[in-house]
Amino acid sequence: LLVGSDGETLRNQDLNSRILSLVKMNPTLTREQMAGQLQVSVKTIERHLKELSDRIKRTGSRKKGEWTLTDDSR
Repeated sequence: LLVGSDGETLRNQDLNSRILSLVKMNPTLTREQMAGQLQVSVKTIERHLKELSDRIKRTGSRKKGEWTLTDDSR
């Protein structure tokens, strides 16, 4: 198991960066759509979004909302 300098596994870092990339390309994606595109479970997406909570926020309603990145995530 490869571990980064902050103790986070490289797989987690990769998935986090892929989630951020998806959101940058399409801020209206749902958790379900992210899971389908990244071929992981919705629960995995939810866990990673929780880890990324300081860098990404969901605004608006569940159906019509969108993801917003904080300044340091751009």
